[in-house]
Amino acid sequence: MAADALNLIAESGMGSFRDAETILEKVITSFPQKNKQAIKRAEVEEILGFASVEMVAKFLKALLSRNRSDALQTLEQVNHEGINLGQFIKQLLEEARKQLIRLLETSPRDKNIKILVGVIKEFAQAGYEQKFTLVPILPLEVALVKLTEAPETDNNQDVSEKIKMSESPEIKKAGSITELSGKTHNESAETPQGELNFAGITDRWQELLKAAKKHNHHLVAILTSSKPIGLENNQLTIEVPFAFHKKRIEANDTQKILRQMSKSVYGRILAFKSVINKQLADKAEKEKFSNEKIVEEIFNDEADPEE
Repeated sequence: MAADALNLIAESGMGSFRDAETILEKVITSFPQKNKQAIKRAEVEEILGFASVEMVAKFLKALLSRNRSDALQTLEQVNHEGINLGQFIKQLLEEARKQLIRLLETSPRDKNIKILVGVIKEFAQAGYEQKFTLVPILPLEVALVKLTEAPETDNNQDVSEKIKMSESPEIKKAGSITELSGKTHNESAETPQGELNFAGITDRWQELLKAAKKHNHHLVAILTSSKPIGLENNQLTIEVPFAFHKKRIEANDTQKILRQMSKSVYGRILAFKSVINKQLADKAEKEKFSNEKIVEEIFNDEADPEE
């Protein structure tokens, strides 16, 4: 048996000597006529339902270059040849992992790192879904489509980068802030001069809570139980006690409201990032009455006759 064929059998055993031995017996009994000839790797791949190394490499290359046509063609070939889809995903993930580690060690700024992370994420999910769907190849096709979206639909710029762009004199002069940041015309007013520091955030936090009341009553409660912990590059990080709070804060509609509020209160459009701190949940329970009182005061202040 060829050395690379033996290596493939060993890898298939996943560290189990007994499993590797069983696979070896299966391969040998499939080729009784080859007792005097070396069994090749390609023959072992066929017996075990493996994709060839070349096929996996070709598919991954198509994903990295966002070549949807080549990726679909390769995936169709995998399906047509009866290759085990679960095994194909496993081989793809292993190859993506190897390339990712190699790039992290040699070229940590390589653009393919982000794509490889996406490949691992999407196909790990596809591997799970593939076990339960009526059409086993469908999750793989969905993952493929997501990963081969055109670059312009890929959000390569984070919010803070967009805000920096919107503050440059050239872009302001061109009047294209709205196009680059994705905000409405009402939100694209120029940012006042002067730096905003973290102390300024905490000092006027109560004003932000009052501003939230005008938009969403539930948002008031969430922000009341949260805690600002850092400000960097126009991105404010806050701690929240629960996962559903984090999900609500990071929702697109909530982010839009928070940008409007920060512009109004701090004179600066801020992106909000949330992290979960479970200790806040215990604290929130102990201080429930106190938080309710704060919310009540905010609503009472807004109920002045001046309204």
